Amino acid sequence: MFEQSLANHNATETERTQRAMARDEEGFLAAAKRGDSTAFEMLCKQSASTVLHIARRMMRSKEDAEDVVQESFQMAFIHLKSFKGGSRFRPGCPALPSTLR
Repeated sequence: MFEQSLANHNATETERTQRAMARDEEGFLAAAKRGDSTAFEMLCKQSASTVLHIARRMMRSKEDAEDVVQESFQMAFIHLKSFKGGSRFRPGCPALPSTLR
């Protein structure tokens, strides 16, 4: 009984955290589109480990993967104004390295 209650609590807490992160992401994205570089930096930090993981799988060296990540975020910044509202930044980030291949 207690285990079930704890599992439900953890699931609910995870959902709350995910919703809060999505709200933060929306706010950072809106601010970044207005030219706030700190907000864009926060978006990059939130997704950097995922993008690096994918880049590492594509590249032969860690240094090349890090270069790809940097170039990926530069491209994201250049095209930030055309990013459609209503969609999230982070889910699209894993695709960034493949655009530079």
